[in-house]
Amino acid sequence: MLAREQTTAIAIEPELRSSGSRSAGWHRPLACAERRPAARNGRSDQTFLHFGFQHQRPSRSVRPVAGQHRRVACATHSYFGVQVEGDVSLKKPSAADAAKMVARRMLHPRHTVEWLKHLRKKPHTAKAVDDAQLKLYSEILPGDFLNYGYFDDPDIAPEKISLHDIQQAQIRYGQLLVDQIKNKKGAVLDAGCGMGGLLNLLVQQGFSPVALTPNRAQIKYISTRHPTVPMIQGKFEDIPVEKFRRHFDTVITSESFQYVNLSAGLATMERILAPGGRWILCDYFRTTDRARKSGHLWTDFLQALEKNHWRVVSEKDITRNALPAVGFVYMCGRRIGVPVAAFALGKLRRKRPALHYLFEEVIEKSNAYLLDQLELVNPETFAREKKYALLVIERR
Repeated sequence: MLAREQTTAIAIEPELRSSGSRSAGWHRPLACAERRPAARNGRSDQTFLHFGFQHQRPSRSVRPVAGQHRRVACATHSYFGVQVEGDVSLKKPSAADAAKMVARRMLHPRHTVEWLKHLRKKPHTAKAVDDAQLKLYSEILPGDFLNYGYFDDPDIAPEKISLHDIQQAQIRYGQLLVDQIKNKKGAVLDAGCGMGGLLNLLVQQGFSPVALTPNRAQIKYISTRHPTVPMIQGKFEDIPVEKFRRHFDTVITSESFQYVNLSAGLATMERILAPGGRWILCDYFRTTDRARKSGHLWTDFLQALEKNHWRVVSEKDITRNALPAVGFVYMCGRRIGVPVAAFALGKLRRKRPALHYLFEEVIEKSNAYLLDQLELVNPETFAREKKYALLVIERR
């Protein structure tokens, strides 16, 4: 016999039912549950569904019909961070279930303390320090790159692009930057290193890279992947200049200089780049003042370079080579994101009309904002308003 504190994971099959009525406490199907030994008072075994939607305690008179249930070992699965055992066939939670769960969280002393802690806690971390969106993107596209990629065939249709195609395009993009390095033995700064995709290439090919990012999660992730690579946490403009004055033979800014203040960034670049050093920049720029404020204005950038005694050694327009990835993201947003959001809102309107009415104005504004943001990756808009350039820049 099992000790009282032991538990056994079992799966209750659909045939399980009580000798009484369905309302006695047994429901079908239960999927995976936890069977606990009988209490000393003689009550029947208690069954708990791990996922938390059902809690069943049959009364003393309720017993499963003999021979109509089996104990089956359960495998453990994780769904959205929730551990669920066995073949999952969960009962749809009702409003009453939700109310009970929320009440339990609010009224149970242990949960009340945690709830109050979270209630007092205010987010104080800037987006650049802990960007969950970047982490999500990197998990969808393993390979540690956070760029649009470089497609050899710029005319490929978005419908024909796979995630593998995007990964390969990102690797080509990274290699295109590495190929521009002149001093193969000098120190290389990857300014705005993201999740470390470019660092992977640099390390594999024998370079001596230093990584810079303001993002704490990225620092932690890269440190585990490349423990010997020096890390600088902070913005490019805030790099400790005295420590790195004239230190780097190569500085690479890959889709990161657009976030840097132009005058401050150029001043920092001048101080940390070694004599004869090379700045490799790959980024998109606005080609018109009427374009959305994302990226520096191309004419302003060129004027700033001229004013601060920089010269462009080579220039390659890769706008068309980046458009397939832009079109792919836009297609996914239009064909998946927008319809799923509309479905969810429609269901909320039908199932919970009072709740929908309460938040109707907020929902409408949020929906309009999301559609507006989606236009940022409309390939036609991008091609009309942006110039994606690979530049090699040196001091005069």
